Amino acid sequence: MKSLKNLFEMMEAAIRQLKSQKAFKTDDLAKYGERQLIQLLLDTKFNNIINIIKNFYAFYENSEVNKEHVLPELRSLKEQLQDKIKASGLCAIQKSTEIVSLISFMTEVCDLLNKISDKYSNIWTSYIQKSYVKASGNVVTASEGAYNSEIYAGKKVVFKGEPGLCRGGR
Repeated sequence: MKSLKNLFEMMEAAIRQLKSQKAFKTDDLAKYGERQLIQLLLDTKFNNIINIIKNFYAFYENSEVNKEHVLPELRSLKEQLQDKIKASGLCAIQKSTEIVSLISFMTEVCDLLNKISDKYSNIWTSYIQKSYVKASGNVVTASEGAYNSEIYAGKKVVFKGEPGLCRGGR
């Protein structure tokens, strides 16, 4: 997401730079607007944007099974991007101000993702039986305990239940 935002920022800067050049000012820009320029930049210099967007769309489609767990902000970003840029590369962005608003929204989404990301994943369960459980954080068993299971935790293994036992396994 961050690399996509950075590419859009570079693209917006390139548009501003091109528009400021006297040699670049043509009748086509006045006649057709910025849309052709944006599409040209997207097709040539910033074609990585299309690849990243394709991967983002594919990730989102693979997550459709669990779509209730997808952040609403991420869903909204996907919808905005699909309105503006198709997976085929066809761009519907008319003005660079639309890119600026996309950048702004992507910044908000990136900030949100950074706030909720944690380098440790924890597992909470009521009991574990004949299972292999691995977490980079804690493994917490809330009630009955663990039976004939392999439990690996980057931090702690906690049994909170009464009596909170562990039989067999590792």
